[in-house]
Amino acid sequence: MTYTVPVTNPGGKGTHRKCPKTHPVVLPQITFNVSYIVREKDAPLRWRLSSDTYDQSQPGGYSSHGDWFNGWKSDISDACARNCLRGGGRIATPTCWATAA
Repeated sequence: MTYTVPVTNPGGKGTHRKCPKTHPVVLPQITFNVSYIVREKDAPLRWRLSSDTYDQSQPGGYSSHGDWFNGWKSDISDACARNCLRGGGRIATPTCWATAA
């Protein structure tokens, strides 16, 4: 896996981001942004998420779990894949994957 690289726009004005030739497959990114109201100073230093199954000496909160259910109409998601992902559309920060050898 890699991230996009800057590519000069046609005509030499500005740049956009594109997957490198070594990793030509674009994967869309889905993010969860979560915020908590914390009323006690330094309380998060004592928190651990249920997915924080790594070494207890490391601080908690570096893992999480989320589920996503596709509720898009197929014609919309197909158009996004065709025009944005496979069609070389300009996605802000896509992740790129190498094709199978």
